[in-house]
Amino acid sequence: MSLPAALGLQGSFGTPAKPFFINSVQQVTITIANGATTGTATITGVVTANTDIVWGGIYHGDSGATMDSFACSITLTNTTTVTATRNTSAVGTLTVQATVVEYTAIALASAIQYGTITLGSTVTTNTATITAVTTANAVIGFLGYTTNNSTTAANTNVPSVELTNTTTVTAKRNTGTGSVTVGFVVINHDPAAIKSIQNRTVALSGTTTSDTDTVTAVKPENSILRYGGYYTDNASNLVSLSSLSLTNATSVTIARSYNTSCARNIRYQVVEYNDYVLKTKKNAATSISSGTSATTTVNSVTTSRAVTFYNGQSIDSGTTTLRSGLEGVTLTNATTITGTRGFSTAAITSAQWDLGEFY
Repeated sequence: MSLPAALGLQGSFGTPAKPFFINSVQQVTITIANGATTGTATITGVVTANTDIVWGGIYHGDSGATMDSFACSITLTNTTTVTATRNTSAVGTLTVQATVVEYTAIALASAIQYGTITLGSTVTTNTATITAVTTANAVIGFLGYTTNNSTTAANTNVPSVELTNTTTVTAKRNTGTGSVTVGFVVINHDPAAIKSIQNRTVALSGTTTSDTDTVTAVKPENSILRYGGYYTDNASNLVSLSSLSLTNATSVTIARSYNTSCARNIRYQVVEYNDYVLKTKKNAATSISSGTSATTTVNSVTTSRAVTFYNGQSIDSGTTTLRSGLEGVTLTNATTITGTRGFSTAAITSAQWDLGEFY
């Protein structure tokens, strides 16, 4: 039975009589404690084959933190546990935000797949083999990374992931120093749920702070961006941090605040759902100008159906430490998105997101 038929839609543009695409949504905040390499969040039990994790960003409170202690990845460990992992136990806590999304079985064509890809010493690109999916209907999510590099250099550490064909996920970084392991999740949707998916890699260079990637026309109200990470030739994380925003039917704006010249490659997908999947969608940014948190007010959504999709971030100072430069975002109640960072500073951090409320 097709998805629309199973839902009992009224004609081509009918509305489902009951929610169908999402079974449950749970917001999680995981803390890796001082001196620990892992942290967990306990969730209400889910069907693992139907459950996706959406990355929400990280923040760290230690001014001296290096990449091996503040970079982390997350995964669904079992039906009730999400685990965050970093390479080195360090002074200071690391916090990661995420959303656990359990789809109904009818929304999926096959089981959701989790995996990792290791970029060993001197390696800049590597692949993982997955069970075959239909690329036209398959979404890939970035789930962070771990590294053994005890530096803050972005060019040797920060990676991206992409679905390169029906059975292959590829991870990339700019420079092969130390070992980096990237986490990912692949969701193979029922074809009736998806109108189009566009896989995008945008190569930028120079001093620009705002660039436009032209995509095939979509309905913005039916479309979300799924973040795939980035890689850069510049050592500074803060210089190359960029955010993504679908600004109209054919344009994605890629923005950063610091205009230092660098090459950067940004990975993402434009996921356009069919008319009966997304109930509401909002695209905005939460900016922190002082203190460690800020909020953005949204029209009321049903929290058990609403998913926050992190789409990167920027910071207005390239000299601020990473503890004040990294920001995570989460839906804290029906009308509020909250952004949080690890340390108060005068620098402005701004995390971009899509909020999708599903049927």
